Amino acid sequence: AAAAAASRPKAARAVNPRVHVEGLPPGWEAFLDRRTKSTYFYNAASKTSSWISPAGTRTKLKGMPTGWKAFKLSAGKDYFVGPSGKSTWDDPRLLPGEKVLAMISQQEKRLRQRRVRASMLASSEATSSREDIAYPTSQWADRSWMSFLSHSSPTSAATLSSLASSSSSSSASSSSLDA
Repeated sequence: AAAAAASRPKAARAVNPRVHVEGLPPGWEAFLDRRTKSTYFYNAASKTSSWISPAGTRTKLKGMPTGWKAFKLSAGKDYFVGPSGKSTWDDPRLLPGEKVLAMISQQEKRLRQRRVRASMLASSEATSSREDIAYPTSQWADRSWMSFLSHSSPTSAATLSSLASSSSSSSASSSSLDA
Protein backbone atom coordinates (compact mmCIF):
# COMPACT_ATOMS: atom_id res chain seq x y z
CA ALA A 1 0.00 0.00 0.00
CA ALA A 2 2.88 2.36 0.81
CA ALA A 3 4.51 1.52 -2.50
CA ALA A 4 1.24 2.24 -4.25
CA ALA A 5 1.04 5.66 -2.61
CA ALA A 6 4.65 6.41 -3.58
CA SER A 7 4.13 5.33 -7.16
CA ARG A 8 1.09 7.52 -7.62
CA PRO A 9 1.65 10.47 -9.90
CA LYS A 10 1.63 14.01 -8.53
CA ALA A 11 -1.90 14.46 -9.80
CA ALA A 12 -3.10 11.62 -7.53
CA ARG A 13 -1.39 13.25 -4.53
CA ALA A 14 -2.99 16.55 -5.50
CA VAL A 15 -6.42 14.85 -5.42
CA ASN A 16 -5.75 13.51 -1.94
CA PRO A 17 -6.16 16.39 0.51
CA ARG A 18 -3.33 17.35 2.80
CA VAL A 19 -4.07 16.79 6.49
CA HIS A 20 -2.40 18.24 9.54
CA VAL A 21 -0.48 15.77 11.67
CA GLU A 22 1.49 17.28 14.51
CA GLY A 23 5.12 16.38 14.95
CA LEU A 24 6.16 15.32 11.47
CA PRO A 25 9.88 15.67 10.75
CA PRO A 26 11.01 18.33 8.25
CA GLY A 27 10.18 17.40 4.66
CA TRP A 28 7.30 15.06 5.53
CA GLU A 29 3.66 15.77 4.70
CA ALA A 30 0.48 13.92 5.56
CA PHE A 31 -2.29 13.20 3.04
CA LEU A 32 -5.68 11.52 3.31
CA ASP A 33 -6.06 8.67 0.86
CA ARG A 34 -9.62 9.13 -0.45
CA ARG A 35 -9.98 5.50 -1.45
CA THR A 36 -8.97 3.94 1.90
CA LYS A 37 -9.80 6.95 4.12
CA SER A 38 -6.39 6.44 5.78
CA THR A 39 -3.59 8.93 6.30
CA TYR A 40 -0.33 8.34 4.50
CA PHE A 41 2.93 10.21 4.80
CA TYR A 42 5.10 11.46 1.96
CA ASN A 43 8.62 12.89 1.85
CA ALA A 44 9.21 14.77 -1.41
CA ALA A 45 12.99 14.97 -0.95
CA SER A 46 13.46 11.21 -0.68
CA LYS A 47 10.35 10.38 -2.74
CA THR A 48 9.21 7.88 -0.13
CA SER A 49 5.82 7.32 1.37
CA SER A 50 4.57 5.32 4.28
CA TRP A 51 1.35 4.40 6.04
CA ILE A 52 3.32 4.53 9.29
CA SER A 53 3.89 7.98 10.76
CA PRO A 54 7.54 9.06 10.66
CA ALA A 55 6.93 11.37 13.62
CA GLY A 56 9.40 11.03 16.42
CA THR A 57 8.62 10.76 20.10
CA ARG A 58 7.97 13.94 22.01
CA THR A 59 10.85 14.92 24.26
CA LYS A 60 11.36 17.71 26.77
CA LEU A 61 14.35 19.98 26.41
CA LYS A 62 15.25 22.82 28.74
CA GLY A 63 14.92 26.36 27.45
CA MET A 64 12.44 25.70 24.66
CA PRO A 65 10.71 28.91 23.50
CA THR A 66 6.96 29.20 24.05
CA GLY A 67 4.96 27.21 21.53
CA TRP A 68 7.88 25.06 20.35
CA LYS A 69 7.99 21.28 20.77
CA ALA A 70 10.94 18.94 20.49
CA PHE A 71 10.80 15.47 18.97
CA LYS A 72 13.41 12.72 18.75
CA LEU A 73 13.57 10.27 15.86
CA SER A 74 14.36 6.62 16.47
CA ALA A 75 17.81 7.34 14.95
CA GLY A 76 18.40 9.79 17.80
CA LYS A 77 18.25 13.05 15.86
CA ASP A 78 16.16 15.90 17.28
CA TYR A 79 13.81 18.08 15.29
CA PHE A 80 11.55 20.90 16.36
CA VAL A 81 7.99 21.98 15.59
CA GLY A 82 7.15 25.65 15.91
CA PRO A 83 3.90 27.35 16.94
CA SER A 84 2.82 27.48 13.29
CA GLY A 85 3.15 23.68 13.02
CA LYS A 86 6.14 23.88 10.68
CA SER A 87 9.03 21.55 11.57
CA THR A 88 12.72 22.28 11.35
CA TRP A 89 16.07 20.66 12.15
CA ASP A 90 17.33 24.01 13.55
CA ASP A 91 17.22 24.28 17.33
CA PRO A 92 14.98 27.27 18.24
CA ARG A 93 16.81 27.69 21.54
CA LEU A 94 19.67 29.23 19.60
CA LEU A 95 18.86 32.74 18.52
CA PRO A 96 20.30 33.81 15.14
CA GLY A 97 23.07 35.78 16.85
CA GLU A 98 23.88 32.79 19.03
CA LYS A 99 24.06 30.59 15.93
CA VAL A 100 26.61 32.95 14.43
CA LEU A 101 28.58 33.01 17.68
CA ALA A 102 28.48 29.21 17.82
CA MET A 103 29.80 29.04 14.24
CA ILE A 104 32.56 31.53 15.05
CA SER A 105 33.46 29.55 18.17
CA GLN A 106 33.71 26.34 16.13
CA GLN A 107 35.87 28.08 13.53
CA GLU A 108 38.17 29.49 16.23
CA LYS A 109 38.49 26.02 17.73
CA ARG A 110 39.50 24.62 14.33
CA LEU A 111 42.05 27.42 13.88
CA ARG A 112 43.55 26.75 17.33
CA GLN A 113 43.86 23.06 16.45
CA ARG A 114 45.62 23.97 13.18
CA ARG A 115 48.00 26.30 15.02
CA VAL A 116 48.84 23.58 17.53
CA ARG A 117 49.52 21.13 14.69
CA ALA A 118 51.67 23.73 12.90
CA SER A 119 53.69 24.49 16.03
CA MET A 120 54.18 20.77 16.67
CA LEU A 121 55.37 20.35 13.10
CA ALA A 122 57.69 23.36 13.41
CA SER A 123 59.16 22.06 16.66
CA SER A 124 59.76 18.63 15.14
CA GLU A 125 61.49 20.28 12.18
CA ALA A 126 63.59 22.40 14.53
CA THR A 127 64.85 19.32 16.36
CA SER A 128 65.94 17.79 13.09
CA SER A 129 67.77 20.90 11.87
CA ARG A 130 70.89 20.96 9.72
CA GLU A 131 73.22 21.15 12.72
CA ASP A 132 72.08 17.71 13.85
CA ILE A 133 72.99 16.14 10.52
CA ALA A 134 76.65 15.92 9.54
CA TYR A 135 76.75 17.00 5.89
CA PRO A 136 80.07 16.66 4.09
CA THR A 137 81.52 20.11 3.41
CA SER A 138 82.93 20.92 0.05
CA GLN A 139 86.27 22.60 -0.47
CA TRP A 140 84.38 25.09 -2.61
CA ALA A 141 82.19 26.06 0.33
CA ASP A 142 85.19 27.42 2.25
CA ARG A 143 86.45 30.19 0.04
CA SER A 144 89.08 31.49 2.45
CA TRP A 145 91.70 29.14 1.04
CA MET A 146 91.01 30.58 -2.44
CA SER A 147 91.88 34.16 -1.42
CA PHE A 148 95.06 34.11 -3.56
CA LEU A 149 92.82 34.05 -6.65
CA SER A 150 91.36 37.42 -5.76
CA HIS A 151 92.53 40.19 -8.13
CA SER A 152 91.89 42.87 -5.54
CA SER A 153 94.50 41.45 -3.19
CA PRO A 154 97.92 43.12 -3.67
CA THR A 155 99.72 39.99 -2.52
CA SER A 156 98.03 37.69 -4.98
CA ALA A 157 100.54 38.28 -7.78
CA ALA A 158 103.44 38.09 -5.35
CA THR A 159 102.00 34.93 -3.81
CA LEU A 160 101.64 33.35 -7.22
CA SER A 161 105.16 34.34 -8.30
CA SER A 162 106.67 33.09 -5.03
CA LEU A 163 104.81 29.82 -5.39
CA ALA A 164 106.02 29.51 -8.97
CA SER A 165 109.64 30.31 -8.09
CA SER A 166 109.67 27.96 -5.12
CA SER A 167 108.30 25.14 -7.22
CA SER A 168 110.84 25.80 -10.01
CA SER A 169 113.77 26.06 -7.59
CA SER A 170 112.72 22.89 -5.82
CA SER A 171 112.52 21.07 -9.14
CA ALA A 172 115.96 22.49 -10.13
CA SER A 173 117.51 21.42 -6.83
CA SER A 174 116.03 17.96 -7.12
CA SER A 175 117.39 17.64 -10.67
CA SER A 176 120.90 18.76 -9.53
CA LEU A 177 120.88 16.13 -6.83
CA ASP A 178 119.99 13.47 -9.32
CA ALA A 179 122.92 14.43 -11.55
